[in-house]
Amino acid sequence: MAASRRIAGRNSQAGIEFANASSGVRKWPALTGQEGQEAQLDRAYRRKALIACQGLARILHKAVDCYDGDLESFAIYLSVVCASLSAAHRDPDVLALPADAGPLPDSYHRPVSRRAIAASTGLPRETVRRKIAQLVAAGRLTEEPQGVRTQSGVLGLQRNAEFAVVLIREIERSALEFATLARRSAPGTPPEPS
Repeated sequence: MAASRRIAGRNSQAGIEFANASSGVRKWPALTGQEGQEAQLDRAYRRKALIACQGLARILHKAVDCYDGDLESFAIYLSVVCASLSAAHRDPDVLALPADAGPLPDSYHRPVSRRAIAASTGLPRETVRRKIAQLVAAGRLTEEPQGVRTQSGVLGLQRNAEFAVVLIREIERSALEFATLARRSAPGTPPEPS
């Protein structure tokens, strides 16, 4: 594993510190514990973890359904989609387009190398190479000399829109549940009646 991706954690009285070579040290204040003791999560973070896990489980269920049960191919495909379109969605010209402008032309879909995909997914390069060949053969990705990319209208291809609806719904649901939990646990908030 590359040093820039390695994450190390250690207990401290202030919580758990996570050292990440690319971003420095971060603390997760919800974790507490002494050296050698199991860290304890406060009740709100335990609830948030459950909400997040439930949403992720529903998202993964839909991914298995929409992408032939192959979660490795799904992870690779998702990585290519994000890498291929991320620059376009930061482009001021694209951001200025009206909501009903339709799909972006192919010129906005940038190719990404297999090496970059392997690095972003953590999968072996040979697995990435083999799965990409399958995704290209299935018409999900387009091969170019610089790598692979998505194509115009990617959201409308196969079952991508169906998956996107569930993904967005679950993220919005989790955000709403997090906000509700935050309101309920705010200082001075009376407990709900039983």
